[in-house]
Amino acid sequence: MIIWLLPSIFACCYLLLGGIEFGLPLFLALDGGKQRNHQIAQWFSPAWEVTNVFLVMSLTTFMAVFPLAIPLLSDTLRNWLLISGVLLAIRAALVLTIFYGHMGPKLLRQLLAVISLLIPAVLAQVGLALILPGATVVAALSIAIGAISLALALSAGFFHWIAPDGQSRNLWLFGLAGLSVALAGLSRYDNLALVTFVSLVAISVALLLGWLTSHRRLPLISTVVCVIALVAGLLIRQWPDVVYGQVSYTQAATGAAVQQVILIGLVAGLILVIPALFGLFRILKRTLAG
Repeated sequence: MIIWLLPSIFACCYLLLGGIEFGLPLFLALDGGKQRNHQIAQWFSPAWEVTNVFLVMSLTTFMAVFPLAIPLLSDTLRNWLLISGVLLAIRAALVLTIFYGHMGPKLLRQLLAVISLLIPAVLAQVGLALILPGATVVAALSIAIGAISLALALSAGFFHWIAPDGQSRNLWLFGLAGLSVALAGLSRYDNLALVTFVSLVAISVALLLGWLTSHRRLPLISTVVCVIALVAGLLIRQWPDVVYGQVSYTQAATGAAVQQVILIGLVAGLILVIPALFGLFRILKRTLAG
């Protein structure tokens, strides 16, 4: 059923938008000069914090649609979620301090960059605890490196689109290369073979096209395709289980009548929320620009 895919769809949206958001502070930390920092600030600001709505939607729809899977979630997964929440709160405070304090000292921008890249690494542990319970330290490190590399690739691809330069293109190549290395480290797990194969093929095509053409939108578009391929591979690998090897979609899902109510309410809510998010984003951007 469509409603079973909602948590994954929202997670994918957050993965894409959050990846861009978490990588952009690195450009500020590199300090390319006052004019460069102003250019970056026009595209990265507290307005991006609205993307956290997709993380909330992913978690809440998962709990609403698959209530019977919640008791099966490990304490490790809950602890990683708690750490993620703390880091997101610290990051939000730093963003507000930096942008409403006229960029603040360089040390704060560097701290923001470090925290921002730690968040995808921690969130990746949440996903790992769900898809590969009892994973080794090597797997945890691999997926952390992969998440950081993916954030770098997405943010560099986005920035190369709005302001093409050699630095952003090099970071994009470095990010995708790091992601491929991280995925190769996960390939030793038989039940992740399909995911790694599909993802590595997508990344290889993206890197090849990156060498052959200098189109400014290619890095971002190709990285988005890689993310979709990665999520699709995980969904295929996970099927038919919500918590891999423990409970299936049909066993964990709430009743059909409740699912219909959730879906109707969600559609009605999104009709109101999505335009509001765009409006909030535009208001915040206009306020900061002024």
